[in-house]
Amino acid sequence: MASPQTTKPPRLEKAISGFIGDIESQSLGAHSFILVWGGQRVAECYWRPFSAARPHLLYSLSKSFTSTAIGFAASERLVGLDESVAAYFPERMPAWPDSRLARMKVRHLLTMSTGHEQEDWGARQNEDWAARFLAQPVAFEPGTRFLYESLATYMLSAILQARTGQTLLEYLGPRLFEPLGIEAPTWQSCPRGINVGGWGLSVTTEAIARFGQLYLQDGVWQGKRLLPEGWVSEATRKHISNGDQPNSDWGQGYGYQFWRCRHGAYRGDGAFGQFCVVLPDQQAVIAMTSSTDDMQGVLNAVWEHLLPALEGDPQTGKPIALDRQLARPDSSIESPLEASIGAGPFVGRKASGISSVGFEFGDQHVLVRLGGDEPSVWLAGRNRWSEPGESPMCAAAAWTSENVLELKLVDLDSTFTAKWRAEFAGRQVRLFRSVTGVMGATPLESFEGEQTVSRESPI
Repeated sequence: MASPQTTKPPRLEKAISGFIGDIESQSLGAHSFILVWGGQRVAECYWRPFSAARPHLLYSLSKSFTSTAIGFAASERLVGLDESVAAYFPERMPAWPDSRLARMKVRHLLTMSTGHEQEDWGARQNEDWAARFLAQPVAFEPGTRFLYESLATYMLSAILQARTGQTLLEYLGPRLFEPLGIEAPTWQSCPRGINVGGWGLSVTTEAIARFGQLYLQDGVWQGKRLLPEGWVSEATRKHISNGDQPNSDWGQGYGYQFWRCRHGAYRGDGAFGQFCVVLPDQQAVIAMTSSTDDMQGVLNAVWEHLLPALEGDPQTGKPIALDRQLARPDSSIESPLEASIGAGPFVGRKASGISSVGFEFGDQHVLVRLGGDEPSVWLAGRNRWSEPGESPMCAAAAWTSENVLELKLVDLDSTFTAKWRAEFAGRQVRLFRSVTGVMGATPLESFEGEQTVSRESPI
């Protein structure tokens, strides 16, 4: 994805500006964005403190990489798409298997059509995920009903490892990651050492863009065929219906761990806004990482702003490099309460695992100490983001009134975002927290604490 040094057409500049503005005005929590058009990177943006070099957790965008591994394995005759899933795990079968289980094929895992009625979330607390999956009732004939099921993707990973003796990460290394120049990918594993497949892969935004470009180029990279011929069209076409919602990008059909989109596009995506969108008609790829609960809102912004600007022949030119900052607390207000607040922690009845909170104020930072089930200490920049150190956590703090301190905390390796609001009254504090980018996150019930211990060493 080279970058010729000419002027970018005003139409595209306006579209990029409109897209970024829309994403920010709707608070869609973008962390990064790359647009590739005609094989050239034409726009790139990172919202500080996120950066180009830092890998990012992909959540279910990992599924498209797992599907790709099965494409390689099928071409090498290591895995057959029409082979029975049960045939790979004879020693893990339940004593009385469901009669439909024998008819569940590898391609049913790929298309999320296992025949299960619901996903067995309890399997993830089990030692043997594959055995738990195989014991689940198959309520419908495999291939007839769509059910988005991350453990179906895990089973693809388990099948690959059972057949090759390698993890997904090891298997894809020489076939995908190394040829594409994707460095140091990591993948979470189950208790048995099998990469989880359906989630857990971490790579950079550049790596997402390269992956999408490989698919756009029908599996060919730098003149060399990597993916087997015909795999891209087979993997990205509609194999099963997942609804009938004309205005939703989650109702256009499902392929082999790829979603069909409106406007003839397809994508891999992950929770909270991790995207690899491929637009074959426009010869474009969009890679994004985010922390949002409104993924459709992100795609709507793509269709509204970027799609019209990608009509006609791809334009080359110097990439539009944008330097933005993630929204954070910011205020010129100073509080006279800092000295008394920093005198000691506030202790109260435990709420959501928190039993105490303490604040220490310096010229440039606010140090926050949380006591409870999982004690933690983190440093927030005053009206700015703290610099990432050994920890991936960055934070910012500001007084929004003389008695209200607001803080924001982000994890640069994932989608975790927490907003804190501390309201002080005399020797008491009320603490509120909201969290996005975490599965099953719930707001903090109001923690109320009272200052009882003195401290003589503010930072």
